[in-house]
Amino acid sequence: MLNLLPPISAAPVILVALMMM
Repeated sequence: MLNLLPPISAAPVILVALMMM
């Protein structure tokens, strides 16, 4: 699903996922 989003929008999502982990 990340492939559908631009890299700029995917970066914050990855950072939030890492913080929640």
